[in-house]
Amino acid sequence: MHNLVKYIYYTLVIISFSLAETYYISPQGSNLNSGSIESPWASLQHAQAQLKAGDTLYIREGIYNEIIKNWIASGTFNNRIIVSGYPEEKAIFDGLNDPHNTPAFLYDFINVSYVTIRNLEIRNYSAQLIYLLDNCNYWIFENLYMHDIGLTDTGWFVSGITIQNSHHTVIKNCIGINIGNHEYQHHWVYFGSNASYNEVYNNYFEKASSAGIHSWHTPVGHNNKIYNNIIKDCYWGYINGNGEENNKIYNNTFYNNVYPLDIRVTKNNLVINNIFFINSMEPRVEVGNTLDFNCWYPDWDDKGLNSISTDSTFATLIPQDINDFMLRNNSPCINRGFYIDSLFFDLGGYKRPSGNYFDIGAFEFQEDNIILSPGNLRIKNK
Repeated sequence: MHNLVKYIYYTLVIISFSLAETYYISPQGSNLNSGSIESPWASLQHAQAQLKAGDTLYIREGIYNEIIKNWIASGTFNNRIIVSGYPEEKAIFDGLNDPHNTPAFLYDFINVSYVTIRNLEIRNYSAQLIYLLDNCNYWIFENLYMHDIGLTDTGWFVSGITIQNSHHTVIKNCIGINIGNHEYQHHWVYFGSNASYNEVYNNYFEKASSAGIHSWHTPVGHNNKIYNNIIKDCYWGYINGNGEENNKIYNNTFYNNVYPLDIRVTKNNLVINNIFFINSMEPRVEVGNTLDFNCWYPDWDDKGLNSISTDSTFATLIPQDINDFMLRNNSPCINRGFYIDSLFFDLGGYKRPSGNYFDIGAFEFQEDNIILSPGNLRIKNK
């Protein structure tokens, strides 16, 4: 009987995969077409409504001006929906000349899960880029290049990716540059009400007028992981409060933010193996949170017993892009981190640890560091 059940299960899985389709959209397409590579559709709004669990939608090269609201395509555990820029092409969603005069890209999603969005450039929208509003779980956002968002004051809340009343979403290998015009409401990643068990890793976030990553809302979320990120030139690097507990912030690099770290009205959060370098203000971290094995410059009295302070850290004295944040060969951050058994790779895709112990920061030191650059969407994915 047990073998029969397994046979039926795997047969159904194989059938579901065999029924999966691949579709395409193109600026030269029409929504009256079949959606094939020879006869593509024209818009993502139309295409997503045709997708079923297991389907893949490729977005061909070009510029698209649209908002996608009331997304209905939902996958399953075994059959994700994948929406991707076409390989080796540049698919751009641009809000600058949006004929609908709308402020958002993917907006107000409810009850849709197991969707992957990847390999897109998104620019010039005036407010929300991606908003998972309620019961949107197990999404993956990967290799998104987001830039120049919410630069004019429209009165809208502005964020790159907002997760609310949802869980188990992954944001990885994304680049965000230049968002917002308001000190308190414009963030690259925003964890809203009940946002829990999400992971944000291997990203580069720069120039947020508020926070690189913001996690402060009621009802509270918990158990989010943030690691292998570079957060630069923001008002807050990471802010967490109002009771959001058991979050893990490790092996990130915070550079030239006003407040690199702000953890208040909460406890049981873990902050280890991070580099905090040339930030304007001292961090605000309340008692009850663990803060240690980090690197600080300038020095901070409450940095933790096993933390260090040094200005001899990066490959370039004044870092400007991703490559400059790799560790120099004599950096005191090498082999000074705490071992994390669930972290196997660094921002560049290299194995952790590369030496006897973990290095501090987003990168492990390597003699043959790879070359990464904001906007090229080629961060190595492991």
